[in-house]
Amino acid sequence: MIFKTITIKDFRQYHGIISVDLQPHGDKNIILIGGRNGYGKTNFLLSLVWCLYGDKISQIDDNFKQEIQKEKNYPAFMRQSLNWQALRDGSNRFSVEITITDVEMPHING
Repeated sequence: MIFKTITIKDFRQYHGIISVDLQPHGDKNIILIGGRNGYGKTNFLLSLVWCLYGDKISQIDDNFKQEIQKEKNYPAFMRQSLNWQALRDGSNRFSVEITITDVEMPHING
């Protein structure tokens, strides 16, 4: 399984639609996400994990659990995740989409 792209819309500091190509090219099979402090690396990971696990995210890692507890509960955590500029522009939704390729399906006998 290969994560081909992640598209983030109005999630935390990602305002508008941001699409990141995660597919390895040729013999370059490692993707690095880097940047200065406060530029969204952790929220990029958070968006990925949230997309995969939804409201079960607190069961994945203590950091995610603490983040939700800081906001008091999961619905408040979700409200806090909407980009502030998008909220000012009248939006009330954010989204994260992951495109996956090369998924090996299990063989089912019978």
